[in-house]
Amino acid sequence: MMNKLKSLAAAAVAAAILPSVSPSVTAAETLAEAREVVERHAGRKTAWDGPTSGPAATGGKSIVVLASDLKNGGVLGVTKGVEEAAAVIGWSVKVLDGAGSVSGRTAAFNQALALRPDALIINGFDAVEQSVGLGEARQANI
Repeated sequence: MMNKLKSLAAAAVAAAILPSVSPSVTAAETLAEAREVVERHAGRKTAWDGPTSGPAATGGKSIVVLASDLKNGGVLGVTKGVEEAAAVIGWSVKVLDGAGSVSGRTAAFNQALALRPDALIINGFDAVEQSVGLGEARQANI
């Protein structure tokens, strides 16, 4: 299945770049180049090839994670990742569980506003749902 996906991705890349190549380049050469690009970016990674430096994080911040439902494995995983990252840079994290309902998320949002954190992270639900709370957060410079 993965080889089929890579082949489809390579074909899509080739189709996108084929119209812009010179007539002396064959479709086979373009497809081979596209496959190489796909393999380089979609293939298995064994070493980090991303940035190795950046600005220092500002420590001492407080954030609130508004989780849609901590019984959801994806939401829980993201929340744990936020907690791990925050611990590394010295931020405090308060997690509020919306428990899978709009009313639960609204209550969590109101609790978050009362805490006056430096930032809010909305995890697992559409922010539009809590537009009233977001307006209040903006007014409070959160």
